[in-house]
Amino acid sequence: MLIVKLIFWISFSAVLYTYIIYPLLLKLLSLFSKPNADYFNQGDELPKVSIVIAAFNEEKVIREKIESVLRS
Repeated sequence: MLIVKLIFWISFSAVLYTYIIYPLLLKLLSLFSKPNADYFNQGDELPKVSIVIAAFNEEKVIREKIESVLRS
C-alpha cells in the first residue's frame, strides 16, 4: 500500500508542478527581469531557419511540398 501512495503523490506532485507551480514561477521571474531591447530591435533581418521534411515514397508530391514551404 505504501508503494501505491508513493506513486500517487509523485504523480500528483508532477501534475501540480506542471500546471500550477511552473507557470507561477515563470510569472514571478518575469517580474524581476526586463526584456532585452536588442532582441526586439534587430531591424528587417529575419533569423535563418532549417526545415526537415520527413518523406517516404513521396516522389509525386515532394516538389509541391517544398515549393509550398518556400512560399511561406
